[in-house]
Formats: sequence, structure tokens, C-alpha cells
Amino acid sequence: MKKTKLFSMLLSLTLWIPFLGYTFDRSLQENMWHTASGKSYTIFETLEWSPAPISMYLVSFQTQVDPQNSKEVAYENYDLLTHFYHFYAPEKIKKKSFEEKTQYLVILRAFQKKPVGEKKEKYLEFTKNFNGVERIAKANKKMDQNRLQGLKLLNAKKFKEALAAFSKIKEKTAQDYVHASNIYLYLGKREFAKTNVLAGLKNFPDHLGLLHNLATITVFEGTYLVEGKYEYDPEVMNEAKKTLQKIIKQKKDDYLAYSNLATVETALQDYKAAEKILNDLISKSAEPSDLYKRVGDLYIFQKNNKKAEELFVQGLKTNPQHFQLLSSLGQLYHKDKKFDKAITYYNQALTSVGRMPAEKKRLKKEVTSVQKNLTRAQEKKPLK
Repeated sequence: MKKTKLFSMLLSLTLWIPFLGYTFDRSLQENMWHTASGKSYTIFETLEWSPAPISMYLVSFQTQVDPQNSKEVAYENYDLLTHFYHFYAPEKIKKKSFEEKTQYLVILRAFQKKPVGEKKEKYLEFTKNFNGVERIAKANKKMDQNRLQGLKLLNAKKFKEALAAFSKIKEKTAQDYVHASNIYLYLGKREFAKTNVLAGLKNFPDHLGLLHNLATITVFEGTYLVEGKYEYDPEVMNEAKKTLQKIIKQKKDDYLAYSNLATVETALQDYKAAEKILNDLISKSAEPSDLYKRVGDLYIFQKNNKKAEELFVQGLKTNPQHFQLLSSLGQLYHKDKKFDKAITYYNQALTSVGRMPAEKKRLKKEVTSVQKNLTRAQEKKPLK
């Protein structure tokens, strides 16, 4: 029996692994800005609008300082404006004249609490025109130049050069270790990624980003390809589970940890535990169609296609254009030799993804599979 340790390429934002057909999700974290000073900020909202003749950029974030401390407030604003200048400001604005730059405003809103729904939260507002932003960014002495270079190279997807820059940082933050481990994962160097994460955890044992990366790496270590099928080492998966539970203990509303814990429970074939987690996430989600797909798949694994069908249909009520739900229903009906229904859902799936070129490119293999299934259904041939 051929047994191959899984060794895959990873993306720094979303980690696609052939893990029960799911994504071991790293894309659900709150939007964060990690600045060259070594600080990290939770960003609630970024907007751009142009009420002529002025253009404005708004950044709402969670402040980390006492609003009564004017010095700390100023430093935080300067730090964020510097980051905006280097990573978000359009290059065309930087090339404009001094007079033209006065027509571009950057507005920072510092909230102490996350604004939710219609509830209004107090905030401090700080505004600079682009000349002021540029002056602050160029005069900011609190940036680590190696970190700034590493972030720029990472942004440009020059991963090896970014690693070299991050390695030169003398006083590393937890996020520096996270960035480096992400790069190693992307380059397929899992052992280097793990070494980096463990080194970071020695200095920052409770850092959520490092713990999430450790859970990711552990899942890879417990995933094997055996004669064309994926199998999972229960002992290693339980280690990943412990890491995710540690995250949840620290942050009880960590959506990412719960989502990935459901995936690990599925690998461990504890379908009831996985379903409980996913149903709880559905109850809190504004867009639960992906979650309905996952719960439906749990019933596919348990050979309960009728219940899976109910959940896929329920998921489509929340998002009628969901490619995976439509294609999964097509497969269910195809298996039951309900060819007309299968054809209908296959066509709907292809139509839905056809409207989104980027999504069609990302789902290239799945789209090709649906196209082949559609042909077989039209020829009244069974699903392979």
C-alpha cells in the first residue's frame, strides 16, 4: 500500500487543502493592518468616495490607546497614516502636484468598541490631506525599515526576498513570525514553517495568529494520501483540536477557530460534534450558504442523501447562485438517475459561476467536473 505524506502549496490568506473537500479556513479573520512599527490594528471599515472636487479615504479602526492621552493618540494616527501611504495610497496620487494633493483627504476614525448594526459608538476623528499624510510617512522614525521592506516584498509576492528582510529584524513581533511562517508554507517548506511558529510561540505563547498557523501545520502533518484517497491520523488531528480549543478559550467568538474545529471533527468522524459547531455558526452568520453545504456533506459521509438534499436546498434559499450547492444537488439527483433534475442543477451551477470570471478561474477543476457530469446526465449515463 502506497502511503504518501501530504505536502502542499499554501496561500497566505486562504489555505486550500484536499481535506474532505473543504478549505481549512484562514480567510475568516478580522481585517488587520500589520504596520512597519510592529503594531497590529483591527480595521472595521475602509471607504473611498469622491464628492467633487475632493476625494476622501476613510479608515475606521479599533484604538489601542487611552483617548485622553494625546501623545499616544497622535502616534497611533501617524502609524496608520504611514501604513496607508505605503500600502493603500494610489500611486497616481503620489505623483500629483502639491496643490492637487490638497484635494485628497484621509480620515481616521478611532473606535473603542466595534460598531455593530445601527448602534452608534463614540469615536475620535483625525483628518489629513495627502500632503500631510506624505509628510508624516516620510518623517516617521518609528518604523523598522527591514519590516517595511519585508511587508512591501510580501505584498509584491516576492517571498524569498521578503523572508530575507524579515530575518534581519532585530526585535521581532509575533506577527513577524506569522508572516515568515506563511511564506514558508506558501513555498511548500512546512518544516521551516513549523520551526518558525514554535520559535514565535516561545516568546508569544498566546498569540492567536501563531496558534492558528500551528493548527494548520498540525492538520497537514496528520493528512495522508493513501492509494488516491485522503486519510487522517487521529492522534495528530487531536493535537490540532487541542490547539484550536486553546484559541477558543482565549477568544470565545473566534469564528475561524470554530470553523476549522468543525473540519477537524469531520476528519475524526465525529459528525455530531461537527454538525453542532456548524449549526451554531449558521445561527450567527449573515451569509450561511457555505455552512449549509458543509452540514449537507456531513450527511453525505453518513450515506443519508435525503437529509443532505434538504440542507443543500435550505442553503440555496440563502444564496440561490451558490455554485457548490447547485452542483452538489446535481450530483445527488444524478446518483438517483433523476437525469432531468440533475441537468437542471448542473446548468444552474455553470450559469452561476459563468457570471463571475474570477470565481470560475478559482473553481476551474470543479467547473470542468460539472461540465463532464452534465454531458453524462444528458446521455443518461450514471455518475462516475
